Amino acid sequence: MVTAGRGSGQPYQATIILPTLNERVGLARTLDELPLGDLLLAGFLTRVLVVDGGSTDGTVDVAREHRATVLRQTGRGKGDAVRQGLTVALEQGADFVTVIDADYSYVAETLLPAFSLLSAGTDLVIGVRRPLYDPAETARAIVHRVGDALLSLTAARLSHMPFLDICSGLWGVRSDAVRQIQLESDGFEIEAELFLKMARKGFRVSQVPVTYRPRIGMAKLRALRDGSRIFLTILRYSRVPILGRTSVNLRFLPDEDSHPGLKPSQDWIRRVQALCFSVDPPRLSIVADLEREAEARELANRLWAGNIRVDLTVSPAVPASSAVPAGGVPDSTPMIRLPALGDLPSRPAVAIVRVPQSHQLLYVPPGADPSEEDAIANRSGGYRFRRSRDSPTSFVTNLAAAVHGSAQARSKALLYATAGNLGVRSGPPVRESKVPHIEPATAPPLANEV
Repeated sequence: MVTAGRGSGQPYQATIILPTLNERVGLARTLDELPLGDLLLAGFLTRVLVVDGGSTDGTVDVAREHRATVLRQTGRGKGDAVRQGLTVALEQGADFVTVIDADYSYVAETLLPAFSLLSAGTDLVIGVRRPLYDPAETARAIVHRVGDALLSLTAARLSHMPFLDICSGLWGVRSDAVRQIQLESDGFEIEAELFLKMARKGFRVSQVPVTYRPRIGMAKLRALRDGSRIFLTILRYSRVPILGRTSVNLRFLPDEDSHPGLKPSQDWIRRVQALCFSVDPPRLSIVADLEREAEARELANRLWAGNIRVDLTVSPAVPASSAVPAGGVPDSTPMIRLPALGDLPSRPAVAIVRVPQSHQLLYVPPGADPSEEDAIANRSGGYRFRRSRDSPTSFVTNLAAAVHGSAQARSKALLYATAGNLGVRSGPPVRESKVPHIEPATAPPLANEV
């Protein structure tokens, strides 16, 4: 597998920040689960930075036993810890920074797609929690879940962006983007401030699913006090800039200066990655025309780096019709087609994606057009985030999914917030039985051995 990196065999510099306060057991299990080896294979040389707020239960000893760097927090609160950690990470030259709670509630494998998206040009990646079903779930946990859902609903409606988890404790940023954000929060409202400020500035935002487990140890968040502070933060930073009346730079395509090594013409790969990671399939299929083999292999390798197994077939005759070539691919497996560019539909597209959950085909354009009528809602280089008035029921659906414990319900909400709001043209329902089988090319059919 070809790894990511700055070029000339140099890996990206990455930092994982874990804020802690008396999280000895949870921190140990979280550190054990960090996919540092897989990240290194994918081209990310990763430092682990534990920012401790004065633990008295041996948390610092656990961090040192795992060879993590320990930073003694000088202030108080999670937001203060995150800000201090970001300062150190940037001073050490990190290209990308991720933050994950140290209570073992987030499955750390999600860091793989997060770093993959960051290296592809996404500025902010947010992990959307999918709670594991727990029949013994306490009333306190239910209250927190409902509260999180209501806060996310409020942020989505006021900012006109489909935030599904405004309080997520797993997220990642590009260093060149976060340097442009002045963070002020000291408490649990730090995520809401960061997410809303970055979205308002036009940075590219992606949301990926993350399995969420019951935390280990005692929760530090107090529902009424901290929930109120988060709510006030959402009110403060959800103001939407108006074109022609703001100095905010709404960027629609990658900026070579802010994204070294990223080709603007290849930004569609990032968008397809984000779509695939939002679905979170264990495996998917790519069928590419022979002239697009290099692009297909780059996309396949990036998806592999995000922990998705890819079957790649290269053929000299990949149609761009609305039907999808079966090729032995199960109906439940997502498929990406890269037809010859001359054979694509009249509306510009570079990829045609079959997502089983949507029962339709998605035509991914090569880039967003700033002259589009809905340009003000387009804040991530290809994702057309619908405003609340355009889709009045979608937020109710998202709220129900956030409260619901079903991973399937949450997956659909995330897919609708991502794929449903892509600046793409949707095709008719997929009918596999009427499509002829495409034989693999004589060239090696797989991007990687699986």
